[in-house]
Amino acid sequence: MSQTLPVEVNGERLHAVDAPSEFTTAGSFVVDLVNRGESVHVHLRLGDSLSRVARLDAGNHYVERGAKLPIHIAVDESLDRSVTGTLEISTGYGAEKTTVGVTVEPDPEDSGVDVDERLSRPPAAEQTSKPGTGTLDDVRDSVGDVGVVPLVGVGVVALTVALGVGVVLNNPVVFVAVGVVLGVALSFAASQLR
Repeated sequence: MSQTLPVEVNGERLHAVDAPSEFTTAGSFVVDLVNRGESVHVHLRLGDSLSRVARLDAGNHYVERGAKLPIHIAVDESLDRSVTGTLEISTGYGAEKTTVGVTVEPDPEDSGVDVDERLSRPPAAEQTSKPGTGTLDDVRDSVGDVGVVPLVGVGVVALTVALGVGVVLNNPVVFVAVGVVLGVALSFAASQLR
């Protein structure tokens, strides 16, 4: 729901503009023009910093005698930080004007969080087995976007290099180190499959 900035024109005298000096809103807002006197043209202008994140469809507005006119100011929905700027409101072809300091906060309703669809699946232990699904399907689901072939390929290359170094050096310490590395790699892979 948009917040409202109340603005009164022609209240004390012809072309008078009465508005708060500061206004804070979360997201888009409405300037609610209320005319207390004769029909009048009201001009709205967004200052530089505010115009970078907000949009006003029209600057000039005709407000009839005793009428209310809501003017919607749309704020960029992707706003991720507070922005402070000015809104200038003038009547009488600029003879009377007032400036409102406007602070726009990101709209909390628009700041959604993207959730990976894989989080909607129950953990592997809670899934019921379906006929025809095997371990390869479980591995593919666990690995996700990375893919099984690159993961297995990297493992095979690492194992080949480690065994080759062990054979060339012909040292039992190297074979023990290779065994430790393989154990850690297998335990990591097993934890990723859970």
